[in-house]
Amino acid sequence: MVNMLEVLVANYCESNHIPIPSKSEREVHAAGKGQARAAL
Repeated sequence: MVNMLEVLVANYCESNHIPIPSKSEREVHAAGKGQARAAL
């Protein structure tokens, strides 16, 4: 199953001509967001 967030980010970056960060960078950001959400 495709990760909807990844699709949304890819579509947003394409529509705004933003270079998409490498997968490892995205995973780091996702991990940070997950930890922040858990802390709340």
